[in-house]
Amino acid sequence: MPDAEISRAGRPPQNAANRRPYPLRPGRFGAGWVFRSNEYCSNTRDAPGYIAIALTQFHMASRIGCLTLALGVLLAPAVWEHAQPRPSHADAAAATPSAPAAASVDPELASVQGIQAWVRVLSMSGADDPVRRAPTLFVPSDGAMRLLPDGMIDELLRPSGGALRRAFLARSATDIRLSAQDIAGKRIQLSTLDGRPLVIDATEGEVIVGDAEAIEIRELPDGRTLFILDDRISEGSAATD
Repeated sequence: MPDAEISRAGRPPQNAANRRPYPLRPGRFGAGWVFRSNEYCSNTRDAPGYIAIALTQFHMASRIGCLTLALGVLLAPAVWEHAQPRPSHADAAAATPSAPAAASVDPELASVQGIQAWVRVLSMSGADDPVRRAPTLFVPSDGAMRLLPDGMIDELLRPSGGALRRAFLARSATDIRLSAQDIAGKRIQLSTLDGRPLVIDATEGEVIVGDAEAIEIRELPDGRTLFILDDRISEGSAATD
């Protein structure tokens, strides 16, 4: 080979016939490929080729990034939907037509402090529940509700607990209008909405309703009388004579 065709480094100049492929190595951040230009770009005439290949690799990396972004946009709704909480069996039962529609409790009753657990049970009943229109209520206090057997409150608040809830609420009301003056110093017998007898004894100063004590007697603005009890009225709270 003539001396004029020998480079100063003792190697023939690179051309289309003897040029080696441009070696690549992974990029520092894995986002594409970069070139070992410090090892193979000793000849400045090869710089445009390296630049062209670098631009091509850059475009490829950009396309990969766009594809990743598009996949993320497409998959995000499915991932979000999968992460949403599923309705419980109780929620599903509440949505069925057979479950009675819950109705809000009137403000006069809902504003009374100390009976909010009972009010929650009443709110699960239908708007036509006779307890809502009863003139006299015998309501267990929140402390008394906490003494109910394990799991009873949960069952009372379930949409499927309608039978237990109706019996519990019916035992808490009567269609007879009573006031504190009506029972003062007296012992009377009446029937609650479930048809069971109930004795109220106020002959000794304390007001005993069945086997519970009235810790407060309150008259609501609409004329109803509310007996707040330290215990629930049991099914056996009837007259003994």
